[in-house]
Amino acid sequence: MSNYSTHPTLVEYAVHSLFKGQSPKRAAATTAKKHHGSTNIFVGSGDAIEIDPVELEEAIWNRLIDYTLVGMSHIKEGKEHYALDGCALNFNQKPKKFRDELKERVVEKLGSNPFKDDHGSL
Repeated sequence: MSNYSTHPTLVEYAVHSLFKGQSPKRAAATTAKKHHGSTNIFVGSGDAIEIDPVELEEAIWNRLIDYTLVGMSHIKEGKEHYALDGCALNFNQKPKKFRDELKERVVEKLGSNPFKDDHGSL
């Protein structure tokens, strides 16, 4: 079996679960459960695929961080926190918990806090 936990097709499949209200952790777990050990012509060359839910969850978060960073690039300086809200709303997530974790991960990726005027929107 080959590990395809971060394969773009599987990450996209898991991200679609977010639109149904699943958390990133739950989306990774359900995707892994559904596809682990199966063969998929869109992933690999027909080999049985191995999916690690933890790695897949990190790949989902990376996708969400990238989405937020793109959103921040379109927002006026000082209003970057609206990109967090946009990501939460777009991916149908429960605002407070999701937003706090997303903010923490974006700050970690950038190495600094761009959300200076953040007062916890939503």
